[in-house]
Amino acid sequence: MSLLWDQLAVMDPTFACDKDILLFQFYIDEVKLVQFFMALRDDFEAVRSSMFYRNPLPSVETALSELLSEETRRQTGGLLGSSITETEIVLAAAPRRSSSSSAPKSEQSRDMSCVQCNYCKEFGYIKFTYPKLKKSRPLTAAHSRIAASATTAAFSCAEPQISFPLIALDVPNMITKALSGLGQGTSSASALSAHSGKSSWIIDFGASSHMSSDLSLFISTSSSASSSFSPICTADGSQLFVSSVGSICTPSGIRLSDVLYVPKLSLNLISGGQLCDLGFHVLFTSFGCQVQDPTSVKVLGTGRKVGKLFEIEALDTLPNPHLRYSFVASSDSEFALWHSRLGHVSSYTLLKLVSNGILGSVSSAPLNCISCKLGKHTALLYNSSDLRDSAPFDLIHSDVWGPAPISTMGGSAYYVVFIDDFSRFVWVYLLQCHSAFYTAYVEFSTMVHTQFSKSIKIFLSDSGGEYASHQFRALLKNHGTQHQLSCPYTPQQNGVAERKHRHILDTTRALLLSSLVPCVFWGESILTSVYIINRLPSPVLNNSTPFSSLYGASPDYSSLRVFGSTRFVLLPARERDKLSARSVVYFSWLWSSTKRVSLF
Repeated sequence: MSLLWDQLAVMDPTFACDKDILLFQFYIDEVKLVQFFMALRDDFEAVRSSMFYRNPLPSVETALSELLSEETRRQTGGLLGSSITETEIVLAAAPRRSSSSSAPKSEQSRDMSCVQCNYCKEFGYIKFTYPKLKKSRPLTAAHSRIAASATTAAFSCAEPQISFPLIALDVPNMITKALSGLGQGTSSASALSAHSGKSSWIIDFGASSHMSSDLSLFISTSSSASSSFSPICTADGSQLFVSSVGSICTPSGIRLSDVLYVPKLSLNLISGGQLCDLGFHVLFTSFGCQVQDPTSVKVLGTGRKVGKLFEIEALDTLPNPHLRYSFVASSDSEFALWHSRLGHVSSYTLLKLVSNGILGSVSSAPLNCISCKLGKHTALLYNSSDLRDSAPFDLIHSDVWGPAPISTMGGSAYYVVFIDDFSRFVWVYLLQCHSAFYTAYVEFSTMVHTQFSKSIKIFLSDSGGEYASHQFRALLKNHGTQHQLSCPYTPQQNGVAERKHRHILDTTRALLLSSLVPCVFWGESILTSVYIINRLPSPVLNNSTPFSSLYGASPDYSSLRVFGSTRFVLLPARERDKLSARSVVYFSWLWSSTKRVSLF
């Protein structure tokens, strides 16, 4: 839209007076804002309505920033809580603008008595804010939707149950009272607890450590560790003493370590600085906050904005690798300690050093190093299988290759192979696109049924789109063929077809390079390679050929010629005269099961 606005700005009128330029800019900014709002999706109707009723109207940049924040909030699961609906957002918006306050804020602060309207020639306003025009101006479709949305919200929530008890509180005084622990019955901490209905946790960057006064939340405590912490100084100068240090686990899902137990504290606090020291990212928006692990980009905790405070609803700091995996075992395990010192060396090498006495008196111990499992994990090897089906066409392997860097003379850019598991005989079909696979399979299945009086029992392939289509699945179901799919990212499970691709392409490249044939004939080279491979001995078949295993006869090699070799072809009598050449030079390109040789 910015590009369109820049192009339309060329057609704007020019003004000599600075006041006219300023007023016209106000008008253009509001027009741009309306155009921007009209381009939004319908699911942003609530946010759009609340912005339309603001005084003054926000700029396009401000509206864009708030919409991006709203989009981020929706993608991350929502930080407002499930109890606040879109209708309540509209009701909680700023008061509506009256007709007398529709001008921009900067315009209202100026003396408009010297400004003349170019419509009625009166002083004190401009045409855009002319009262009579504003009363008679018809509502656009967008304004009608906004008015209808606001009216519906007003009637559907005549007595809304929304409560924000902290909006009018003085936040500095609230924190001071909470930390001082004077025990006022109407403290802000009790108001917050009444609002949330549970023991609240407030994130505070002024707190040096996590603190809580609820001993029942602690799952482990250490009184000796509390001696290392000095008394907590509050804003009014009083001091609060730390009784113990431990880890907590609340029913709402807050799990923290190194939490100070302060009995006289009136509010549970989560230290924002301590979260940052642990390597976490703490993100704040106008709707709430998030705590993220920068390594895994995982959201560890979320919170909502209550008044001017941020209440944490769920937080789990255990996924931090610096906390969980700093040591592989207990600190008194010398064997595990040397494992960490030596760069997480393998147990075999570490045992060698221990047996030689180089590390001193260290006894071996079992290792369960999570860091090694995360950093050194490798895929398991796939066992090669020499098992074959007992009859032809009981199992067919298939895979599609492509696209090729250049299309063939016929426009093909892909090819598909069908491999019989019993004989390892290969059929190949050139395809112009992925969607042509269905036609190729129908042709192949019909050939099997007609030539061999067989039906395909099992069809093995990957999970590509051409194999997962509803049309192809319905065809296999009608033919009674079982479809087996390999797991995602595991081409080894379709290894017969993948390995056959390599064999075919290796032979194809060798034929093209040795014969100096243009790459546009790669399709003919593919067909020739498959024709030859079907007549070569295979170790899987005990050095028998796929042709012999399928047809029960030995292949005939007498008709084979070098790919791309020169051939002299006798011309028919009607195509030559008594003095012209009796033959022409051709190059042999293709051998296949249907064509012995093709010339070009």
